[in-house]
Amino acid sequence: VVPNPRDMTPVEATQNVKENPFSLSNNIEDPFKSLVSKAVLKKAEEMRANLRAEAKRVNDSVNEQTDSARAVLASLGLPASLESIQQEEGLPDSVWNRIAEIQKSGGFQELEVKSIDCKISHINE
Repeated sequence: VVPNPRDMTPVEATQNVKENPFSLSNNIEDPFKSLVSKAVLKKAEEMRANLRAEAKRVNDSVNEQTDSARAVLASLGLPASLESIQQEEGLPDSVWNRIAEIQKSGGFQELEVKSIDCKISHINE
């Protein structure tokens, strides 16, 4: 006969394993130290230094190009492009404000008229 779970006493949690204290002494010599020659260790360190320098150079170049691209976008009046990259979801408030302005001034039809006017003036130049 299986007893009703409500009639049974709950199982108490216990710790099954005790932690043994452990300390790693600094007096232990690296067992792999003699497996690699000093010349190889020196070359490996030179390669790591070169890699760090190259990574820094590339990082600096990327940051410079990013700043330059942002400046160009801002000079073209496209800060919304930057905001949309920085915002994780949805459109930035500035884009919604611009949409509202366009809708107030005639919406899509007005944009089409302005686009045609722009093309005509460009052809006449």
